[in-house]
Amino acid sequence: MTRDLTINPDYAKYLMLKVHCELEMSDLFAAIKDTLIWISCCPKAATLRAKALKGIKQVIKVKPENLMDEKIQQVLQLRVNDKSSVNRENALDLIAQFITSSSKKEL
Repeated sequence: MTRDLTINPDYAKYLMLKVHCELEMSDLFAAIKDTLIWISCCPKAATLRAKALKGIKQVIKVKPENLMDEKIQQVLQLRVNDKSSVNRENALDLIAQFITSSSKKEL
């Protein structure tokens, strides 16, 4: 006995569109993350760096594994020594979030 393994063309189009949208969202998310990382390295604008760090915090909130991203860790190392106390505080908050999430995973 053989089964008919045909796929409804409309369903196939739906699946392709869904996969395409998910890939586009993934690319968009990566682009936003990279832009925020770039802005957070701006040497002369503390307010831009602060807003970028807040954006990075939101990126991490959406996708916590971004804390393991080498670029984000480098940004945090830079911002811990920032001239702006707000940026140092934001960087330390993100590091504390990383430590807290790591310790929860170990338990």
